[in-house]
Amino acid sequence: MKNSSIKSILGIGILAAALAIAACGDNTKKHQAQEQSYTVKEETITTPLYFSGTVSPLDIKNVVSPIDGIINEQYFKYGQEIKEGEDLFTIASSKLEEDFHSAITNYISKVDEYEDKQRKFQGSEELWKLEFISRNEYFTDKNAAAESYLSLLEARYKLKRILQQLGIKKSPEEYKFQSTEAVNKALEKLKKRDRLTVKSTSDGIALQADKSSGGSSETLNIGSEVKNGQVLLSIGDMAGLTVAIAVNEIDVNQIKPGQKITVSGSAFPEHELKGVVKSVDSQAKADSSSLPTFPVVVTVPKLTPEQRKTIHVGMTAKVKIDLEEKGAIMIPLESVFQEGRQTMVNVRGKDGKLNKTPIRTGKTTESSIQVMSGLKPGDVIVYRNEAN
Repeated sequence: MKNSSIKSILGIGILAAALAIAACGDNTKKHQAQEQSYTVKEETITTPLYFSGTVSPLDIKNVVSPIDGIINEQYFKYGQEIKEGEDLFTIASSKLEEDFHSAITNYISKVDEYEDKQRKFQGSEELWKLEFISRNEYFTDKNAAAESYLSLLEARYKLKRILQQLGIKKSPEEYKFQSTEAVNKALEKLKKRDRLTVKSTSDGIALQADKSSGGSSETLNIGSEVKNGQVLLSIGDMAGLTVAIAVNEIDVNQIKPGQKITVSGSAFPEHELKGVVKSVDSQAKADSSSLPTFPVVVTVPKLTPEQRKTIHVGMTAKVKIDLEEKGAIMIPLESVFQEGRQTMVNVRGKDGKLNKTPIRTGKTTESSIQVMSGLKPGDVIVYRNEAN
């Protein structure tokens, strides 16, 4: 009797379990059989490209030597922030005296020459009106006066530039009628000020001048010899920054000036900087070890004071450029299936029937796939959602 009761209980339990399993199986089949539909539409998709580069200033201005000489004093350190008008170098030069002497004597000579030519032309003009001289004589004197005036302007410019270099606040006209004695006194005073101070032309960071821009291959210090026109240093504007990157020939046509970019770096992980593509070179740089690459410059127009404390010239930077493709068709990945060598989807026709439609696919994401051809906006595709 007892065994019979146990068997009855076991039988009921087995039956219940079987029914539960059957119910689960029916539910699973229902879920598996559940159809999903998706209406095809156009959308904008974004594909990120990543590049590496080095932080550079937003803008660079070069400071050049106005004279040949030797650096006598240096008032800054490379990498230091400097202000416009600050003293940078003092250059000692014996050539200053020579240039001043040459410029002032040449200017006085050209003044005398012009006045002489002008007087002669004025006389010729009166004689020409009275028809006492020929047309050729008149125009010869006129042209001579014009040429002497041009020579005077050139001499004046050279003297003015020398006076500015020496910090002498006089105009060339003040030397126009100076006697030889007055000129010699001016030269004696100049011997006591044979040093020229070079000042900063803008705010920024003091950087060693690049050799390609006319700078020295060595860092300039006290005692260094410099030439007229030589770049002494560069001043980098760190109100913003630029990064130069190399883009291969496959991607370069997708990058245009004005595209938005993001700059980040391992040295400043807390900052994600927003900027734009500034320029894209049209000529590639050949590299025998890889595909040709095109120089591209991106810029971040403004840095906050906090960012400027941690972001410095020469740091490694990572640049992300988001490529946007408008009018793309993306469909659920699970709606696509293979039939032979063709990629297919089920499209619901106007009559409600499903038609297998071949498509050509493109980019793939975790949940969707791009359709390059075979579908158009408004098409309804039907698929079974296996995830449910």
